Amino acid sequence: MKILSMDQKRGYIELVVENDTDIWVLYTILEEKDLVSAKTTRDIKFESGSERVSMTLTVRVEKVEFQPFSDKLRIHGVIVEGPEEYGVKGKYHTLSIGIGDKITIWKEKWFEHQIKRLVERRALSRILVTLFDYYSVCIAIA
Repeated sequence: MKILSMDQKRGYIELVVENDTDIWVLYTILEEKDLVSAKTTRDIKFESGSERVSMTLTVRVEKVEFQPFSDKLRIHGVIVEGPEEYGVKGKYHTLSIGIGDKITIWKEKWFEHQIKRLVERRALSRILVTLFDYYSVCIAIA
């Protein structure tokens, strides 16, 4: 898990999901009434039909579902923030969070064990670098 920014006074953390264990950790941390913001797509109806539009939405969490078979975290809730031109505020939406996705989580109160769990995941992120040529190989873990 890569933590991009965190402010306990304002109650938010911005992070990037790096693997399936990060998804599980988020599943255990997210609670009803938390706010989660992420990039998503939504069907928008126009007079001429409908179109799938990419946008960033913030939902108030009502239900969280972990799908280990697809490495996805599904976050169901009511949209509290989104593009005004599409009139999505107040409607239901499901954010599908996967590996590589950037999300922001707001909580009224972060508990110490929740922050500890996120920070531990950040410390476990590793990078493997492999260099090789015809005669030698060099492997490094950072």
